[in-house]
Amino acid sequence: MDALGSVSTTTIPVETLNPIEFFFENLLFLQDSILIHNAEGSVQIDGSKQLTISIPYKALPEHLKTILVVLGSNEDPEKQFTFLLRVNPEKTFYTATLAPLGVGGEFPVAVSIFDFKTAQIGYAEGILISKIRSLHLDDDPDNFGAYLLHIISKIGHSYLLWFVLLLILLAFMGRRLVHTEY
Repeated sequence: MDALGSVSTTTIPVETLNPIEFFFENLLFLQDSILIHNAEGSVQIDGSKQLTISIPYKALPEHLKTILVVLGSNEDPEKQFTFLLRVNPEKTFYTATLAPLGVGGEFPVAVSIFDFKTAQIGYAEGILISKIRSLHLDDDPDNFGAYLLHIISKIGHSYLLWFVLLLILLAFMGRRLVHTEY
């Protein structure tokens, strides 16, 4: 009881008489618009890329509902990241896009669905396996073009490098102008 004499009800029922049938395999995981295979309660992602988590709209009952996703820490079980899936404008998916995790490891994922009209609850859990992938020439020596593009894109993100290259170019052009005879 609280100070006003009301009974506090913070306990969430685990089982309902009419649960929503939902499994971890119902979740869709996409990176770079490519569907990632999700089987046996786990999915392996590239932790250096954005991740979109979706559920097909038709997979759940047509009612007002809350879809809560909890992503746990791979190091500290007390730390969690919680977010909601929301319906897209076309009403084809409930979806959310996450920033890159930036670290590797295994992250527990729990999805809870509550249907307000029918008071149904659905729950699924699994593991998100994050690996930081980097492209090295040793990985595929025949794919030198992809390796070169990867290096150029890494360089392109450094303003300092572009500034230094610009200074070198200007110094080279200035030197040529000084030594040019008229």
